[in-house]
Amino acid sequence: MFRGRGGPTDRRLPKHNARRTRHPRQGQQHREDRGILEEEVRDLTIPSEEEISHMGQDDVLESEMEETTPMQEEEPDTIQNIQCYEEMEHLRKRVKNLRESIQFSEGIASPKTYEQNVLNVAAKCVNEWRSIVTHYPELDLDEKVAKGTSLAVFELIQHSLQCGPLAGAKPGYFKRCGGQVAKLVVDYMDKILPHESLGQRMGFTAKQLNAMEKWNSNALKAAENDKPPSSSIAKKQQKKKKKK
Repeated sequence: MFRGRGGPTDRRLPKHNARRTRHPRQGQQHREDRGILEEEVRDLTIPSEEEISHMGQDDVLESEMEETTPMQEEEPDTIQNIQCYEEMEHLRKRVKNLRESIQFSEGIASPKTYEQNVLNVAAKCVNEWRSIVTHYPELDLDEKVAKGTSLAVFELIQHSLQCGPLAGAKPGYFKRCGGQVAKLVVDYMDKILPHESLGQRMGFTAKQLNAMEKWNSNALKAAENDKPPSSSIAKKQQKKKKKK
């Protein structure tokens, strides 16, 4: 029987809803990819809370150490040198101001004013220099600042004995000032006159120390004689009293 021209009702015709065949390669590739993903997920480990809390702690500690690391402190010797120079500069300014004050002062011919405004203030300056050189035993007196300070202090001593009632061509000339002023100078020299080793430590030369010893000796003699001041000095003192 020939069935090559069968109609639409022919039961031998292929059905349209026949199962489609799947390609085995696509399904295999899908299963392989899924297996790789599962293995990667299994390899991933979830960190604990403790591990999370410590994450980056080393970096934080290093940054804190950098922030809190103190600056390098200066050496003690350097600090002492700076302090010593500052004290010497302060003393030199003080000496300079006192000498200018003495130069332009008009009332220091009076023994009382001379004692308060000249001798007492000058003694404080000299003793301040004494304190500096004894407090800093390593001070190099050959250094420019220290040597200049020593010279300034000696010039102040000389100026203090060459002004007021002792004004004249030579410092420490007591023949005209009278016994009262001489006694004031004796007390003044007793406060400031150093012994030989201390004088050398203060930077005074042998010639300067001899000069101070001579001024002290002349003051002692004038105080012992206790003579009245000369007429010219007495007139100056009286003139200042009238102005006051």
